[in-house]
Amino acid sequence: MLKKQLRRPKNKGEPITPQYQELVAKIAKVAIDGIEKERVELYRGYIRPTRKNLDELEQHFQEILVHIDYAHQEFPQIFSANFTDQIKQEIKKFREEAAPLLRKFANLYDRTLEFDEENFTWGEVEKLWNEAQQLAAAPQPTSFLSELAEKQKTHFWGEITLYALGFVETINKGEKDIPPNCYPSTAQELDFLQKIADGFPALLEFAKKTGEFAKLEDQETKIQELQQKNEELKSFIHQQRKKLGSSNQPQKPNPQDIQKINEQSSEINSLKKQLSELQEKIKDLEKEKSSAPKSDPEIKQKIESLEKQKENIQQQIKQKSATKKQLENKVNSAQNNSGFN
Repeated sequence: MLKKQLRRPKNKGEPITPQYQELVAKIAKVAIDGIEKERVELYRGYIRPTRKNLDELEQHFQEILVHIDYAHQEFPQIFSANFTDQIKQEIKKFREEAAPLLRKFANLYDRTLEFDEENFTWGEVEKLWNEAQQLAAAPQPTSFLSELAEKQKTHFWGEITLYALGFVETINKGEKDIPPNCYPSTAQELDFLQKIADGFPALLEFAKKTGEFAKLEDQETKIQELQQKNEELKSFIHQQRKKLGSSNQPQKPNPQDIQKINEQSSEINSLKKQLSELQEKIKDLEKEKSSAPKSDPEIKQKIESLEKQKENIQQQIKQKSATKKQLENKVNSAQNNSGFN
């Protein structure tokens, strides 16, 4: 990309001028800046990944890495050494850290595109959601990647929510050609739709914080429209429960979920105890380090090792707390719906 642009003359047979080369170099840098912006948005969890946009981004990376040294050599005033090195480092970091995780979420997004009138059910959608939850709960090497997984999980939940709102809107408009399998046919599928409706306020707050509405001219109107659609979703669920004869038979809390909550609490308490012990050890080593007459590599190495253990335990606590919270929400929802005490 860069090398071809930099060597291309204005007109066939006409030699390129230094001024023309510099102009094209500036245009190439603008293109790289645009690619870098997309990388940052994916890296920070601002946009959803798909196989297509990740593949395209990787192709851009390959072209940049092939030609950016040439660009720096020929136009150091545009492609400075710092800029060139930073681009290389950021590409390497994205490839090694974020890309493998984003590929997994991209697979989930792309599988939603495989649904059609014959194979779609809300039960299948729930299976994908469960996979997204498992991806987000899986241990990650850094806290940043854990946060990225959580953001992508929430984005995926947003896609499911918008689909549910659009589905009910289509029904309310009088669409008669909706295949029967697209309607929820079991209490479990209705419970999943209820979970979508109940989770809408939290999702709306997430969308506001991440700037999802920032580009809209009338943000409040759009928000009100979505809130109204969510109320329509709740009404639809109520009607479908009546049709299925399940409106008076909501599910009670699963005893296994309650047991899992207790197990998670026990594990979290144990990890917190380990964390406290680690912090004391680090504190003692820091005192020993500061009182030593000269730098001791062995003490430094011990502190670094304990810091890594500390970060790992903190990550485990965060993940287990999130899992516990999900289970508690599930149990509380069942209790509220059934009057279970």
